[in-house]
Amino acid sequence: MDLQSLLISRNMFHNVPIIAFFFFTTSLVESLSVNSKYSACGPQNCGNGPNISYPFWIPQQQESNCGSPGFNVTCKGNYPTRIFSDDDYIIKDIFYTNNSLLLVKAEFYDGDNECPLPKRNFSIEKTPFNYGPATMNLSFFYNCTVPYENATYAVDCGSNATHHAFAVFHADLLRYRNYSAESCQDYVNAPVETDDLSRLLDINFTGILKKGFVLQWDAVDCRNCRSSGGSCDSDNKKFTCNHDKGLNLGLKIGIGFGAATISALFMCLLFLIYQRRNKKRYAAASFNSRDISLHPSSITDLEKDGNYFGVHIFTYRELEEATNNFDSKKELGDGGFGTVYQGKLRDGRAVAVKRLYENNYKTVGQFMNEVEILTRLRHQNLVTLYGCTSRHCHELLLAYEYI
Repeated sequence: MDLQSLLISRNMFHNVPIIAFFFFTTSLVESLSVNSKYSACGPQNCGNGPNISYPFWIPQQQESNCGSPGFNVTCKGNYPTRIFSDDDYIIKDIFYTNNSLLLVKAEFYDGDNECPLPKRNFSIEKTPFNYGPATMNLSFFYNCTVPYENATYAVDCGSNATHHAFAVFHADLLRYRNYSAESCQDYVNAPVETDDLSRLLDINFTGILKKGFVLQWDAVDCRNCRSSGGSCDSDNKKFTCNHDKGLNLGLKIGIGFGAATISALFMCLLFLIYQRRNKKRYAAASFNSRDISLHPSSITDLEKDGNYFGVHIFTYRELEEATNNFDSKKELGDGGFGTVYQGKLRDGRAVAVKRLYENNYKTVGQFMNEVEILTRLRHQNLVTLYGCTSRHCHELLLAYEYI
């Protein structure tokens, strides 16, 4: 080692107390800061309902860093509440383990409301939420001059001698069942939960609305942080995990000083090693990106043996041929999600082919949910699903029984 390196090394050792003090004060400030964040962003409660934790936060009780944008919750009547489509929805439960929550419209939650009628369409546009796997729209038709005998649910409290109200699933298929929705003055979609299929048709529309529905979110997973005893928050919109070790101030100071001293000595040791080897060159080990496997992990394919949930999978060409290339003359009607065409399969069966407007992540999820639910649900007032195209197809098509 040359004289210059020796002098630098000796000076480094003389500066160990200064370095240790620097690390000690930094560690202490950081420790106190973390514990302050931990207590400020801990679980909160409105009095009733679930605890409110990250990514949710209560603006009246917490700073915005305690949650994520779009997850603010308000306490109303001692219940956690969030606004969707200008209406209040009570959060009945939050399932942090699978990033989902159970909602019910506030006016439906009141047990004295014997005729809860949705007045506005529900929307999750511009929110961080998606519909749960078993959530579907129940469509309500009001002030209809013509009654509909095959309704899924009768809405007697919204009907009178001259005008009728009813609720159905798959409202876009009404026209090909010889019913014109134009006889109705109003039409509203309300999300409902269909996980308990055995009871779905045994209860009235009031029961299914008061049961609520599930939404999901894709926020940063906080489970690992919580399982380690930490509290989640966001710093400049970046996820952070804070811990309260439960240690007294004296023990924290001792640990901080010890950690600072060890860190300073370790830095000096690294400096000495560097000085002794400064004339040698080492090739840094690196990995070329082409050596890394880019093949995605195998995904279980649900579409085995040409069926999906037991339903036949048609090719796009089959259903295109059945509808004469989606001839506009064979159009039966259209709704919020797609257009329905009359068609005829190669085996002679008459079908109604539903052609979804879009093919994106949310649409594929709704497509898969609809296929699964219709294959499990059998009812005289629900149409039979003959099959569908693959969820990987460039266009999503559903083939129903044509009546």
